[in-house]
Amino acid sequence: MAVLVESPAIRRTYAPGPGWPWRLLTLLACVLAAHLLLSSLGFNPTDDGFILAQSRRILSGEIPHRDFISIRPVGSAYLHVVDLVLGGERTFLASRLIYWLEVAIACWAWLEIALARTGLRDTARMTLVDGDREIALRPKAFETLLALLRHAGRVVSKDELVATVWPDVFVNDDALAQCVRDVRKSIADTDQHYIRTVSRRGYMFVHSVTPK
Repeated sequence: MAVLVESPAIRRTYAPGPGWPWRLLTLLACVLAAHLLLSSLGFNPTDDGFILAQSRRILSGEIPHRDFISIRPVGSAYLHVVDLVLGGERTFLASRLIYWLEVAIACWAWLEIALARTGLRDTARMTLVDGDREIALRPKAFETLLALLRHAGRVVSKDELVATVWPDVFVNDDALAQCVRDVRKSIADTDQHYIRTVSRRGYMFVHSVTPK
């Protein structure tokens, strides 16, 4: 989608991120790397023996109970049953592989939550272009331009612009004025042909905007 203002224009492009297969392969690669680098050197989580003891109770038909403090999620003992069944002499080494898998999944989950809450997963990229030439513009100046474009044809007060561009942050009028100057410079608006200053009220983008 592009928002056209005669010339220049604002263009939205999408850069697709890695799909789930690549994410899963990356996760497994990290787990394997940690296992090879640390587990074989004797690294042993302090709760490893306790977890395996719970797994032994499961194999014996008993109900496992947690009588120690562990950072592992509830149900870990069931995951480590496979270590006792298939591990043999390498039971602890196999247990550490499961441990790294748990750590990696936990970190991945927290990362996904953080990306979802902050919006950083959005792969949309908006740029200011003039023909085939991309115009460099600071992020806050770009947000100021977008705020004016969304309300083209009406005066947008300084307080409204500040609240839109700097939510929950206190800034003075100088910061906003600098952003407007940057925008005007980037689109060669020396005579306020696009962005007009309305004394004691705010700013107005005077031309119509056509989405395509």
